[in-house]
Amino acid sequence: MPEEKVTKKWYVVRTTGGKEKKAKEYLEKEIESSNLGDRIPQVLIPTEKYYQVKNGKRVSAERNFYPGYLFVEAALTPDIIHLITNIPFIVGFLSEGKDRIPVPSGSLRWTASWAASTNWLTRTRRR
Repeated sequence: MPEEKVTKKWYVVRTTGGKEKKAKEYLEKEIESSNLGDRIPQVLIPTEKYYQVKNGKRVSAERNFYPGYLFVEAALTPDIIHLITNIPFIVGFLSEGKDRIPVPSGSLRWTASWAASTNWLTRTRRR
């Protein structure tokens, strides 16, 4: 029986504030243990690396562009939705009612090209 071709789209997932990295770790571990890497290929935290001066020394730091959110590329099916929403520190999808709305392709185009030119959504900026 041939498997249905489901298109992958980008979705915004809400997380507990300050727990984006932990939520991403837990989600990636669950994807790996469930062998769903083909259905959920990418989980991203848009971050920016910057430099600041503390106690007279230049120190690098990192901040989230969208605190409390992850970007997930997925082929959404009921089992994928269940998997994602039952991960610790994940609150749910950004949606209208029960409809999970994918991010419009035009608004994520800059993110994808930016991710390719920098290290997976980590950009360096001098301050």
